[in-house]
Amino acid sequence: MAETKTVSYNRDKTKTVDLDKTVEYDASRTITVDRVSTVSVYRSRETEEIDLLIGDKLRSLSRFLELLPNIKSDWKLDDFDLSDTAPEAHGAYGVVKIARDKRSGKRYAIKTIRFAKIKKQQRLADEIVHSAIVTGCPNICGLAGYFYVSDAICIVYDLCGTELYDKIINNSLDGLQIVRYFYQLLRGVCCMHKRKILHLDIKPENILVDIDDNIRVIDYGASQFTEFLENRFVGTPTYMAPEMIFNSPNHITDRLDVWSCGVVLYTMIFRTNLFRFPEHYKSHEDLILQLRRTHQSLTIKYYFNKLSNIFESRIIHYIVQLLDMMLKTDPAMRCSIYDAKEHIKIFYNPSTNSFI
Repeated sequence: MAETKTVSYNRDKTKTVDLDKTVEYDASRTITVDRVSTVSVYRSRETEEIDLLIGDKLRSLSRFLELLPNIKSDWKLDDFDLSDTAPEAHGAYGVVKIARDKRSGKRYAIKTIRFAKIKKQQRLADEIVHSAIVTGCPNICGLAGYFYVSDAICIVYDLCGTELYDKIINNSLDGLQIVRYFYQLLRGVCCMHKRKILHLDIKPENILVDIDDNIRVIDYGASQFTEFLENRFVGTPTYMAPEMIFNSPNHITDRLDVWSCGVVLYTMIFRTNLFRFPEHYKSHEDLILQLRRTHQSLTIKYYFNKLSNIFESRIIHYIVQLLDMMLKTDPAMRCSIYDAKEHIKIFYNPSTNSFI
């Protein structure tokens, strides 16, 4: 598509005219990105490609990324030293390798996604666009750039440290650290939601702790833009909200991330997941039954007995309230990420990193 097009509007759709070609788009959705004021997002109904209207010009994904601050698009594979001994991490769609920029000496995490692995190119575009949109949010692992090789795209992220999961299993978190990390997680997710991005796969393995001991959220492979929601089954079963497991109508909302964050908090406190691991289930129905049984057992007395060895008695009440707010089985009754973050500030001062 050409970089500049003439755009005309009507009530429910947008038609973009490029010479003698007409492309029909879904109605525009508006987002705000740092240093790029207003961006309207369009998805082609025919090809599912994303274009972005910036000012009066409709631009491609690549051109959009070029306009963002600090997103490099001129890297090549030869610019990196890939001899780092850190082990590769394998995900559903790609492999992540630690690499060093030969010029600056800075280390990055490079996610290589083979085109053959992507069933829909739109999924790939979504991950890049969503990563770019949330770059600059606090406690988010930002997108540094991207480049292409013959059969793949390489997405370059800031190198952000080790998984929160490692700290949990090593029993290295005290009560204050748990609250500090969790507040940072909520602050990052709150910024995502303000920019209309849902993560949809929040879990300790997708939360890193950087060299300054701060939380960074990673991996936008399952994420969705709130104005283009698809009722897909996404995420990690032990962190999925009931409405996702039950495949309820219109279940993709911001409350899915709230539930997942609540399970992360539970996992940090008790060093075990709220649910058994998926391989222990004989069937999908078994998973649903376990979910119901678990929630019947989550009483105030249960929480107080478990929390007394981690938090002072005056803090326990607030932690119990927080878990209860975030783990409501009915999403309509579940709090927002913003409400959860504000609740923490009742008993925790993030500026001084101390309990009030």
